[in-house]
Amino acid sequence: MNVNESNINLTTAEIGIPWPDLDHVDLAVIRALQVDGRVSMAGMAKSLGMSVTTIHQRYERLRQRGLVRATALIDPTLVGRDVVAHVEAYVRTEVHAAAEHLAALPEVAWLAIGADLRTVYLQVSTGSHADLAVLLDSRVRQAPGIAGIRSSVLLRNWSPVFCFGGFAPAGVAGDTLWRPGTKPLRALDEADLALLHCLEQDARMTITAMSAETGLSVPATRQRLVKLLSEKVVRLRTRPSPMAREVTVARLFIDVDADSATVAQSIAALPNISYVSESTGDSALTSELVCASESQIREGYERACHLPGVTAVRMIRYHQTVVYKGHW
Repeated sequence: MNVNESNINLTTAEIGIPWPDLDHVDLAVIRALQVDGRVSMAGMAKSLGMSVTTIHQRYERLRQRGLVRATALIDPTLVGRDVVAHVEAYVRTEVHAAAEHLAALPEVAWLAIGADLRTVYLQVSTGSHADLAVLLDSRVRQAPGIAGIRSSVLLRNWSPVFCFGGFAPAGVAGDTLWRPGTKPLRALDEADLALLHCLEQDARMTITAMSAETGLSVPATRQRLVKLLSEKVVRLRTRPSPMAREVTVARLFIDVDADSATVAQSIAALPNISYVSESTGDSALTSELVCASESQIREGYERACHLPGVTAVRMIRYHQTVVYKGHW
Protein backbone atom coordinates (compact mmCIF):
# COMPACT_ATOMS: atom_id res chain seq x y z
CA MET A 1 0.00 0.00 0.00
CA ASN A 2 1.41 3.38 -0.98
CA VAL A 3 0.96 6.14 1.55
CA ASN A 4 0.18 9.82 1.06
CA GLU A 5 1.29 11.65 4.20
CA SER A 6 -1.29 14.39 3.59
CA ASN A 7 -4.00 11.83 4.40
CA ILE A 8 -2.68 10.94 7.85
CA ASN A 9 -5.55 10.77 10.32
CA LEU A 10 -4.24 8.35 12.97
CA THR A 11 -1.65 9.14 15.62
CA THR A 12 0.31 6.96 18.03
CA ALA A 13 -1.26 8.87 20.92
CA GLU A 14 -4.72 7.50 20.18
CA ILE A 15 -5.90 4.64 22.34
CA GLY A 16 -6.02 1.30 20.53
CA ILE A 17 -8.90 -1.14 20.60
CA PRO A 18 -8.78 -2.84 24.03
CA TRP A 19 -8.14 -6.54 24.41
CA PRO A 20 -11.46 -8.32 25.03
CA ASP A 21 -12.56 -9.82 28.32
CA LEU A 22 -9.91 -8.07 30.39
CA ASP A 23 -11.27 -6.14 33.36
CA HIS A 24 -9.49 -3.59 35.56
CA VAL A 25 -8.00 -6.33 37.78
CA ASP A 26 -6.53 -8.18 34.78
CA LEU A 27 -5.09 -4.95 33.41
CA ALA A 28 -3.64 -4.04 36.81
CA VAL A 29 -1.87 -7.42 36.98
CA ILE A 30 -0.53 -6.99 33.45
CA ARG A 31 0.64 -3.46 34.20
CA ALA A 32 2.53 -4.68 37.27
CA LEU A 33 4.18 -7.45 35.21
CA GLN A 34 5.19 -4.95 32.55
CA VAL A 35 6.99 -2.86 35.16
CA ASP A 36 8.67 -5.91 36.71
CA GLY A 37 8.29 -9.24 34.93
CA ARG A 38 9.60 -11.10 37.98
CA VAL A 39 7.40 -9.45 40.61
CA SER A 40 5.99 -11.98 43.09
CA MET A 41 2.31 -12.61 43.67
CA ALA A 42 2.71 -11.13 47.15
CA GLY A 43 4.45 -8.08 45.73
CA MET A 44 1.67 -7.51 43.21
CA ALA A 45 -1.02 -8.02 45.85
CA LYS A 46 0.61 -5.46 48.15
CA SER A 47 1.11 -2.82 45.45
CA LEU A 48 -2.41 -3.28 44.07
CA GLY A 49 -4.15 -3.53 47.44
CA MET A 50 -5.66 -6.93 46.68
CA SER A 51 -5.41 -10.37 48.20
CA VAL A 52 -2.67 -12.77 47.11
CA THR A 53 -5.36 -15.32 46.24
CA THR A 54 -7.09 -12.90 43.85
CA ILE A 55 -3.82 -11.94 42.16
CA HIS A 56 -2.71 -15.55 41.83
CA GLN A 57 -6.05 -16.62 40.33
CA ARG A 58 -6.03 -13.77 37.81
CA TYR A 59 -2.40 -14.37 36.84
CA GLU A 60 -2.95 -18.10 36.32
CA ARG A 61 -6.04 -17.45 34.22
CA LEU A 62 -4.14 -14.99 32.02
CA ARG A 63 -1.17 -17.36 31.74
CA GLN A 64 -3.27 -20.39 30.86
CA ARG A 65 -5.08 -18.40 28.17
CA GLY A 66 -1.69 -17.42 26.76
CA LEU A 67 -2.42 -13.73 27.24
CA VAL A 68 0.68 -13.17 29.37
CA ARG A 69 4.05 -14.76 28.88
CA ALA A 70 7.20 -13.54 30.57
CA THR A 71 10.09 -13.27 28.12
CA ALA A 72 13.72 -12.45 28.87
CA LEU A 73 15.27 -10.46 26.03
CA ILE A 74 19.01 -10.97 25.84
CA ASP A 75 21.24 -9.54 23.13
CA PRO A 76 22.32 -12.79 21.42
CA THR A 77 25.79 -11.34 20.91
CA LEU A 78 26.30 -11.73 24.66
CA VAL A 79 25.80 -15.48 24.45
CA GLY A 80 27.78 -16.14 21.28
CA ARG A 81 25.00 -15.80 18.71
CA ASP A 82 26.27 -12.76 16.85
CA VAL A 83 24.15 -13.10 13.70
CA VAL A 84 20.35 -13.11 13.67
CA ALA A 85 18.39 -13.64 10.46
CA HIS A 86 14.88 -14.06 9.15
CA VAL A 87 14.40 -16.82 6.59
CA GLU A 88 11.52 -17.57 4.23
CA ALA A 89 11.54 -21.17 3.01
CA TYR A 90 9.29 -22.04 0.08
CA VAL A 91 7.86 -25.56 0.14
CA ARG A 92 6.89 -27.62 -2.91
CA THR A 93 5.27 -30.51 -1.00
CA GLU A 94 3.78 -31.01 2.49
CA VAL A 95 4.42 -27.81 4.42
CA HIS A 96 3.87 -29.32 7.89
CA ALA A 97 6.55 -31.96 7.34
CA ALA A 98 9.03 -29.30 6.22
CA ALA A 99 8.12 -27.10 9.20
CA GLU A 100 8.60 -29.99 11.62
CA HIS A 101 12.05 -30.73 10.15
CA LEU A 102 13.16 -27.08 10.32
CA ALA A 103 11.74 -26.62 13.83
CA ALA A 104 14.16 -29.26 15.10
CA LEU A 105 17.21 -27.17 14.13
CA PRO A 106 18.82 -25.82 17.34
CA GLU A 107 19.48 -22.43 15.71
CA VAL A 108 15.75 -21.80 15.25
CA ALA A 109 14.19 -19.49 17.85
CA TRP A 110 10.87 -18.96 16.10
CA LEU A 111 9.01 -20.62 13.23
CA ALA A 112 5.60 -20.19 11.66
CA ILE A 113 3.70 -21.60 8.69
CA GLY A 114 2.33 -18.96 6.34
CA ALA A 115 -1.35 -18.63 5.52
CA ASP A 116 -0.54 -19.73 1.97
CA LEU A 117 0.51 -23.16 3.34
CA ARG A 118 3.53 -22.98 1.05
CA THR A 119 5.91 -20.80 3.06
CA VAL A 120 7.71 -21.44 6.34
CA TYR A 121 8.98 -18.36 8.14
CA LEU A 122 11.76 -18.81 10.66
CA GLN A 123 14.20 -16.81 12.74
CA VAL A 124 17.66 -18.20 13.35
CA SER A 125 20.77 -17.09 15.20
CA THR A 126 24.35 -18.26 14.65
CA GLY A 127 27.85 -17.49 15.87
CA SER A 128 29.02 -15.92 12.61
CA HIS A 129 28.02 -15.10 9.05
CA ALA A 130 29.94 -18.19 7.92
CA ASP A 131 27.87 -20.32 10.31
CA LEU A 132 24.71 -18.75 8.88
CA ALA A 133 25.80 -19.62 5.35
CA VAL A 134 26.42 -23.24 6.35
CA LEU A 135 23.06 -23.42 8.13
CA LEU A 136 21.18 -22.06 5.11
CA ASP A 137 23.01 -24.11 2.48
CA SER A 138 23.49 -27.42 4.28
CA ARG A 139 20.39 -27.72 6.42
CA VAL A 140 17.62 -25.27 5.54
CA ARG A 141 17.97 -25.46 1.77
CA GLN A 142 18.40 -29.25 1.92
CA ALA A 143 15.38 -29.88 4.13
CA PRO A 144 12.69 -32.15 2.62
CA GLY A 145 10.39 -30.36 0.20
CA ILE A 146 12.20 -27.01 0.18
CA ALA A 147 12.04 -25.35 -3.25
CA GLY A 148 14.00 -22.21 -2.35
CA ILE A 149 14.82 -19.77 0.42
CA ARG A 150 15.24 -16.04 0.96
CA SER A 151 17.01 -14.56 3.97
CA SER A 152 17.72 -11.19 5.56
CA VAL A 153 20.11 -10.36 8.38
CA LEU A 154 18.71 -8.33 11.28
CA LEU A 155 20.83 -5.30 12.17
CA ARG A 156 19.15 -3.76 15.21
CA ASN A 157 16.06 -4.70 17.18
CA TRP A 158 13.43 -2.84 19.15
CA SER A 159 11.05 -4.70 21.44
CA PRO A 160 8.49 -2.42 23.08
CA VAL A 161 6.59 -2.93 26.27
CA PHE A 162 3.45 -4.53 24.87
CA CYS A 163 0.48 -2.15 24.92
CA PHE A 164 -2.75 -3.88 25.92
CA GLY A 165 -5.41 -1.45 24.72
CA GLY A 166 -2.89 1.30 24.07
CA PHE A 167 -1.15 1.75 27.42
CA ALA A 168 2.34 1.08 28.66
CA PRO A 169 3.65 2.01 32.12
CA ALA A 170 5.44 5.34 32.43
CA GLY A 171 9.22 5.05 32.56
CA VAL A 172 9.23 1.67 30.83
CA ALA A 173 7.65 2.28 27.45
CA GLY A 174 10.67 4.10 25.99
CA ASP A 175 13.12 1.34 26.87
CA THR A 176 12.81 -0.39 23.52
CA LEU A 177 16.21 -0.68 21.82
CA TRP A 178 17.70 -3.84 23.30
CA ARG A 179 19.82 -5.22 20.46
CA PRO A 180 21.93 -2.26 19.27
CA GLY A 181 24.12 -4.22 16.85
CA THR A 182 27.32 -3.21 18.65
CA LYS A 183 29.83 -5.11 20.73
CA PRO A 184 28.83 -5.68 24.39
CA LEU A 185 30.05 -3.09 26.89
CA ARG A 186 31.51 -5.78 29.12
CA ALA A 187 32.33 -9.47 28.93
CA LEU A 188 30.17 -11.87 30.90
CA ASP A 189 31.67 -14.71 32.91
CA GLU A 190 30.39 -18.29 33.02
CA ALA A 191 28.16 -17.63 36.03
CA ASP A 192 26.46 -14.70 34.28
CA LEU A 193 25.95 -16.79 31.15
CA ALA A 194 24.45 -19.59 33.24
CA LEU A 195 21.96 -17.16 34.76
CA LEU A 196 21.03 -15.80 31.34
CA HIS A 197 20.44 -19.36 30.17
CA CYS A 198 18.05 -19.87 33.10
CA LEU A 199 16.15 -16.70 32.17
CA GLU A 200 15.90 -17.78 28.53
CA GLN A 201 14.26 -21.00 29.68
CA ASP A 202 11.94 -19.32 32.21
CA ALA A 203 11.97 -15.58 32.80
CA ARG A 204 10.19 -16.05 36.13
CA MET A 205 12.41 -18.86 37.43
CA THR A 206 12.88 -18.47 41.20
CA ILE A 207 16.20 -17.45 42.73
CA THR A 208 16.31 -20.81 44.52
CA ALA A 209 15.83 -22.72 41.26
CA MET A 210 18.48 -20.60 39.53
CA SER A 211 20.86 -21.25 42.40
CA ALA A 212 20.37 -25.00 42.07
CA GLU A 213 20.77 -24.80 38.28
CA THR A 214 23.96 -22.71 38.33
CA GLY A 215 25.64 -23.93 41.51
CA LEU A 216 25.83 -20.39 42.90
CA SER A 217 24.67 -19.59 46.41
CA VAL A 218 21.26 -17.95 46.75
CA PRO A 219 22.76 -14.56 47.80
CA ALA A 220 25.27 -14.65 44.92
CA THR A 221 22.51 -15.57 42.45
CA ARG A 222 20.34 -12.69 43.65
CA GLN A 223 23.23 -10.21 43.54
CA ARG A 224 24.26 -11.17 40.02
CA LEU A 225 20.69 -11.15 38.74
CA VAL A 226 20.08 -7.66 40.15
CA LYS A 227 23.23 -6.45 38.40
CA LEU A 228 22.27 -8.02 35.06
CA LEU A 229 18.84 -6.39 35.23
CA SER A 230 20.11 -2.99 36.38
CA GLU A 231 22.71 -2.91 33.59
CA LYS A 232 19.98 -3.91 31.12
CA VAL A 233 21.97 -6.91 29.98
CA VAL A 234 18.57 -8.60 30.04
CA ARG A 235 15.17 -6.95 29.64
CA LEU A 236 11.95 -8.56 30.79
CA ARG A 237 8.84 -8.31 28.66
CA THR A 238 5.28 -9.51 29.28
CA ARG A 239 3.21 -10.10 26.18
CA PRO A 240 0.69 -12.53 24.71
CA SER A 241 2.03 -15.77 23.31
CA PRO A 242 1.66 -15.98 19.50
CA MET A 243 0.91 -19.68 20.02
CA ALA A 244 -2.19 -18.96 22.12
CA ARG A 245 -5.59 -19.86 20.68
CA GLU A 246 -6.99 -16.39 21.37
CA VAL A 247 -4.13 -14.60 19.63
CA THR A 248 -3.70 -13.78 15.94
CA VAL A 249 -0.37 -12.72 14.47
CA ALA A 250 0.72 -10.82 11.38
CA ARG A 251 4.10 -9.63 10.13
CA LEU A 252 4.64 -6.25 8.50
CA PHE A 253 7.33 -5.55 5.90
CA ILE A 254 7.83 -1.79 5.85
CA ASP A 255 9.53 0.39 3.24
CA VAL A 256 10.74 3.84 4.31
CA ASP A 257 12.15 7.01 2.79
CA ALA A 258 13.54 8.30 6.09
CA ASP A 259 16.00 7.18 8.78
CA SER A 260 14.97 3.62 9.56
CA ALA A 261 15.81 3.94 13.27
CA THR A 262 13.46 6.91 13.65
CA VAL A 263 10.63 5.08 11.89
CA ALA A 264 11.34 1.93 13.94
CA GLN A 265 10.84 3.86 17.16
CA SER A 266 7.52 5.24 15.89
CA ILE A 267 6.36 1.72 15.04
CA ALA A 268 7.47 0.47 18.47
CA ALA A 269 5.14 3.04 20.06
CA LEU A 270 2.06 1.53 18.39
CA PRO A 271 -0.31 -0.81 20.27
CA ASN A 272 0.09 -4.58 19.79
CA ILE A 273 3.62 -4.41 18.36
CA SER A 274 5.92 -7.10 19.79
CA TYR A 275 9.14 -6.24 17.94
CA VAL A 276 10.64 -4.08 15.20
CA SER A 277 13.81 -4.98 13.30
CA GLU A 278 16.05 -3.13 10.87
CA SER A 279 17.23 -5.60 8.27
CA THR A 280 19.19 -6.11 5.07
CA GLY A 281 16.20 -7.55 3.25
CA ASP A 282 13.91 -6.11 0.59
CA SER A 283 12.21 -3.96 3.23
CA ALA A 284 14.10 -1.75 5.65
CA LEU A 285 11.95 -2.80 8.61
CA THR A 286 10.02 -5.84 9.72
CA SER A 287 7.58 -5.85 12.60
CA GLU A 288 5.10 -8.17 14.26
CA LEU A 289 1.52 -7.50 15.32
CA VAL A 290 0.16 -9.74 18.07
CA CYS A 291 -3.56 -9.12 18.32
CA ALA A 292 -6.81 -10.34 19.81
CA SER A 293 -8.99 -9.68 16.76
CA GLU A 294 -9.11 -8.91 13.07
CA SER A 295 -10.02 -5.32 13.89
CA GLN A 296 -6.78 -4.93 15.82
CA ILE A 297 -4.81 -6.35 12.89
CA ARG A 298 -6.50 -3.89 10.56
CA GLU A 299 -5.95 -0.99 12.97
CA GLY A 300 -2.27 -1.82 13.41
CA TYR A 301 -1.74 -2.09 9.68
CA GLU A 302 -3.43 1.25 9.01
CA ARG A 303 -1.48 3.01 11.75
CA ALA A 304 1.82 1.70 10.37
CA CYS A 305 0.89 2.80 6.85
CA HIS A 306 0.23 6.37 7.99
CA LEU A 307 3.42 6.94 9.99
CA PRO A 308 5.75 9.68 8.68
CA GLY A 309 8.58 8.17 6.66
CA VAL A 310 6.66 5.01 5.70
CA THR A 311 6.16 4.58 1.95
CA ALA A 312 4.66 1.10 1.74
CA VAL A 313 3.61 -1.76 4.02
CA ARG A 314 3.19 -5.40 3.04
CA MET A 315 1.43 -7.70 5.48
CA ILE A 316 1.60 -11.50 5.71
CA ARG A 317 -0.53 -13.74 7.89
CA TYR A 318 0.36 -16.95 9.65
CA HIS A 319 -1.57 -20.19 9.58
CA GLN A 320 0.22 -21.50 12.67
CA THR A 321 3.09 -20.55 14.96
CA VAL A 322 5.06 -23.74 15.57
CA VAL A 323 8.10 -22.60 17.59
CA TYR A 324 8.29 -19.61 19.93
CA LYS A 325 11.23 -19.79 22.32
CA GLY A 326 10.85 -16.17 23.33
CA HIS A 327 14.50 -15.25 22.73
CA TRP A 328 16.70 -14.28 19.80
